[in-house]
Amino acid sequence: MQKNKMAGSNIQILETMRVTNSKYIQIIKIGSKCFAVAVCKDTMTFLCEVNEDELAYSSDSRVINTEGFKTILEKFKKDKPDN
Repeated sequence: MQKNKMAGSNIQILETMRVTNSKYIQIIKIGSKCFAVAVCKDTMTFLCEVNEDELAYSSDSRVINTEGFKTILEKFKKDKPDN
């Protein structure tokens, strides 16, 4: 799932949990405050403010690759054998 921080951004997605195929609960951080939101196909709904001190982070948390699409595509092109 998503867990990245864009350079110069004040918004971070801390965690995403899938509820159904097209519905998710996300914990997001905006500035110094954390919020839980429900994300659906066409809407995002505020659920509550979350105390960041009460959040638990697992030791196996993975950071999603933040490389640009072009960089990733170039890596795949290098690995593809020439015909």
